[in-house]
Amino acid sequence: MWKIAKTKESLMKRGRVIVAITLCIGVTAPGIASAVGSTPLRPTSFNGDCTVPSNSTGQISVTFTPGSDGGSAITNYKYSFDNITFVAFDPPKITQPFVFDFTTYNRPLGELTYIYLKAMNANGDGESNWGNASGTNSRVGCTVETGRPSRPLTGMTATPGDGSASVTFTPGSNGGSAITNYKYSIDNEMTYIALSPADATSPITIPGLTNGVLTTIYLKAVNANGDSPTARSVTVTPTGSSDTTRPVVTSFSSTKADGTYGIGMTINITATISEEIAVGASITVTLDTGDTVVLTRATATTLTGTYTVGTGDNSADLTVSSYVLTSAPTDASGNAMTSTALPTGTNNIAGAQAIVVDTTPPTLRSATANTAGTQVTLTFNEPLNATTAVAGDFAVSVGTVAKTVSSISVSGSTVILTLGTPAASGDVISVVYTAPTPNSATSNSAIQDIAGNDAISFTTTATVPSATTTTTTVAPAPAPAPEPEPTTTTTTTTTTTTTVAPTPTVAPTKASPPKVLECKIANKGTKYAAPVVVGEKLSEGIIFDPASPTLDSKDKRELDRVTSVMAERGGLVLVSGFARKNGFDSAEYLRNLSLARARNVSNYLVAKGVRVSMRYEGYGAVTKDIGTSIERKVDLRWIDDSEKIKYEKRCLNQ
Repeated sequence: MWKIAKTKESLMKRGRVIVAITLCIGVTAPGIASAVGSTPLRPTSFNGDCTVPSNSTGQISVTFTPGSDGGSAITNYKYSFDNITFVAFDPPKITQPFVFDFTTYNRPLGELTYIYLKAMNANGDGESNWGNASGTNSRVGCTVETGRPSRPLTGMTATPGDGSASVTFTPGSNGGSAITNYKYSIDNEMTYIALSPADATSPITIPGLTNGVLTTIYLKAVNANGDSPTARSVTVTPTGSSDTTRPVVTSFSSTKADGTYGIGMTINITATISEEIAVGASITVTLDTGDTVVLTRATATTLTGTYTVGTGDNSADLTVSSYVLTSAPTDASGNAMTSTALPTGTNNIAGAQAIVVDTTPPTLRSATANTAGTQVTLTFNEPLNATTAVAGDFAVSVGTVAKTVSSISVSGSTVILTLGTPAASGDVISVVYTAPTPNSATSNSAIQDIAGNDAISFTTTATVPSATTTTTTVAPAPAPAPEPEPTTTTTTTTTTTTTVAPTPTVAPTKASPPKVLECKIANKGTKYAAPVVVGEKLSEGIIFDPASPTLDSKDKRELDRVTSVMAERGGLVLVSGFARKNGFDSAEYLRNLSLARARNVSNYLVAKGVRVSMRYEGYGAVTKDIGTSIERKVDLRWIDDSEKIKYEKRCLNQ
């Protein structure tokens, strides 16, 4: 039976659409099959996994996305390595991945081989995956190396001998052919010499070296395909002696001058070695500050490094407390250092020098005024630098009347403020110091110790003392005794009259100011427990800003209220300062901060006219975990006269 079919076809060819109306006459004979559709479209999205690409027996495993089968099932693929000549897989292959073995397909060594594929169906061959004028092109490939061996792996070592060296190593890849020998160079790779007789097993002996001369040995592997493309190297100094003594550290020293050093300053450290050592040696020292410094080879017998003073570092006499071998120093005979014995006495920094590391700021201990009311002396806990604060950093006043600071001088651990106009006897002089931005240099204008650590802001008071005059009334001389009357006897009687001098009278003095005691905490550890506060609570707490001991306007209003409460009382006010634990400030810093807060509260109350004695102390942070803002406070309590003496005696510095 003959059948005439009229079809409309859309043909895809090289990205162009060709639309044709074709009148086809097909003859279909009973029992004879005919092709339906078109050839397959190109495969896309190629991926290749190169297995051991440097090995001549390597493979590439190819996956891809098949193109449309054109309406007829794909029955096989053809492959090519040049995109020109295609060969059908035999037997047919349509299941991925397609694995190409470099040996089986006899690919040339040292060349990049790409894989090209065409799909096949009953209508013929489809497009190649590469080289089409439009549309998606995709391919993968691998380079099959020459089959030469790799150089020895990392970790190669050399042991010196008499005019020779024994080299120990782990072989690299053989490139698909057994390693048969090694070649070496001792002239910076100008010439390579094959071992004779051949030796392919580690360790190998390298001859022809000069004793006492540091030599670099380069080593390549050899197989049937040639030498390693690159070499592995190791250094060694041959020796003809029987030296087995290991080098040791004989001393630690510094060329830094004796003195006190603060944050950011640098101190060089040198380790002297007992004999010459090879390049690359290093050790890591631990200082008594807790810091570590790496010392590296500077000369044949020294290792050096630099220590930079950091925040929180302190040492009364800097020294090296221990060290470890980072890269063990080795002598010319190959003897490596193993001892970490610490040099002592004058062979360590502390024994030969006096280098002090100080990063703790000075703290105010007291403030006093002279009887003339012209000077206020601020006494600190340590010697101060001669470069100090400027007049503008101080606000001095008596009550509401400001006083000008005409000059500032430093003497030892004191700062002396000279006032432009004197204060009167009995006046309470208020001194407020506002510290500038902290600066570790000793040249900045601030109250600072000799290491350059700046004091924090503070408020204090000093009362002008009154001169005491003593008047003594001297008793008149006793009257002479009357002459005895003569008698008829030979006995003489003498009568003595004594006049007792009256008690001297002392001129009255002006009422003395209240006693203000600064107390030290009797705690030998570094952690402080929360104190047990006693007495009547005078306030809900004076809350300070973070890292500040300065009273703000709200604090002062609350203290003014406390002043009115204490106007008619005696006894003793207990002033307890605290700080918030924040996780980075030291315990000592927080104790000093809390002490400054308590001191400033006490001084303010005195300046406002409170005449009750006060005892203040700073506890620092008393919580185990990170605290809250309410812990930046000063607690005020009052006890009567019956308990006053007991609590005054608890001040350890009184």
